[in-house]
Amino acid sequence: MDDFQVQLGEDASACEKHIITLLNCEDGPATQLHEAMVYAVLNGGKRMRAALLFGAARMASGERHDATPSEAMLRTAAAIEFLHAYSLVHDDLPAM
Repeated sequence: MDDFQVQLGEDASACEKHIITLLNCEDGPATQLHEAMVYAVLNGGKRMRAALLFGAARMASGERHDATPSEAMLRTAAAIEFLHAYSLVHDDLPAM
């Protein structure tokens, strides 16, 4: 495995951990909605959108390619992943 593949894996893992942190909440009145959100977002994706964002941010800032993603990068990557999951679910709604 080359350095690029290792970096992609590390970036995907960092994004996944951040998404789990953002979705971690106490039980409340919207438990079913929360479960649906977790199911839609944490469905085993490759997180390529996050990796592209991390790569572009590193290139723009001049950071080394193996730099740890910043909090801003993680939050932006999570937002992009949330939007992607929303678009997939929304696309399926008419068929349900």
